[in-house]
Amino acid sequence: MSNNGNFIAISGSESDTEGDTFRGFVKLYGSDNTLLYKFETESIDEVAPIVNVAMSGNGKRLAIGAVFPTGNSTVAVSGVKVYDLTEENKYGQIGDIIAAGIMG
Repeated sequence: MSNNGNFIAISGSESDTEGDTFRGFVKLYGSDNTLLYKFETESIDEVAPIVNVAMSGNGKRLAIGAVFPTGNSTVAVSGVKVYDLTEENKYGQIGDIIAAGIMG
């Protein structure tokens, strides 16, 4: 939650309708419970990704930690992506993923 209480970020995971692929997400809400933005990971087979989120005091920077697919179905990278709120009130990724490890 931001220092002034105007933003809160909630992370979780969800499956497709068949339940065989999973995606992590972070939802950013405003103080009036309005969904402002939703970040999603790409789908991962068989296991629900754990997604963590940290927010700066002013709510304008998010650090999202998760397992991110690489495009190779047998390899994924665990790490953090950092996002900043732009002047257009959208979040843009800053730099590349900060990799913690490779799985697969």
